[in-house]
Amino acid sequence: EIIHPEEEAAERWANKLNMIGTIDSFVVNRNYCLVEIKAPKKYMGKTIGEIDFIKTHNVLVLSVIKLSKEENLIGVMQNISKIKGIASTETRLKEDDVLLIYGENEDIKDFLALV
Repeated sequence: EIIHPEEEAAERWANKLNMIGTIDSFVVNRNYCLVEIKAPKKYMGKTIGEIDFIKTHNVLVLSVIKLSKEENLIGVMQNISKIKGIASTETRLKEDDVLLIYGENEDIKDFLALV
């Protein structure tokens, strides 16, 4: 298999620019992708079950990534992301959470347009 890092980077940037509001993305195929997005402010304090992403937005929240700042070995503050495993209906969203969502590209674009 031949590796083309510039093509992969270009594809990721094209997807990021095409879906405003994404942090990162991974294309599964032409119609589906995995996307990291900052949790919308209007959902802060609510659980994934209360929001019901599948029913309201037709996307699946796979995991929640908690962002925090920690001091590294030389004393510099850096952003640390901690994946909290598979998201459940009881997972409560907090400020600065990042959602890893899966769905059809058009549904993800529609969701991002609402937030």
